[in-house]
Amino acid sequence: MNAEQPRRRAKRSASPLSVAFTIGAAVGAGVALYMAPHSGSEMRRRITSGAKTAQEELSEVVEETRGAIEALAKDARQTLKQTAWRLTEVVTATKEAFHAEADASERIPADE
Repeated sequence: MNAEQPRRRAKRSASPLSVAFTIGAAVGAGVALYMAPHSGSEMRRRITSGAKTAQEELSEVVEETRGAIEALAKDARQTLKQTAWRLTEVVTATKEAFHAEADASERIPADE
């Protein structure tokens, strides 16, 4: 049983790395508070103001993007309409040419 007791103690004690990490985090937090250029309430106000500014700018970008997409959609619809109209003209012209060729071949007597 004496051999097992040191193992249990080793498992319960904190490792030197975790102790060093905890001390470092505490020292870092203290230095950050000491070196902070503004008080906590001032920093919260500045962060809130920055977030609002970022939100406003993002809203503007979204609106500009929405407008650009709407313009592109309008252009795409017009292009599709023009393409459909041109395609209809080509199909009509092809049909007319085919019928004209068929009529011409019917008028020419076949060589016997």
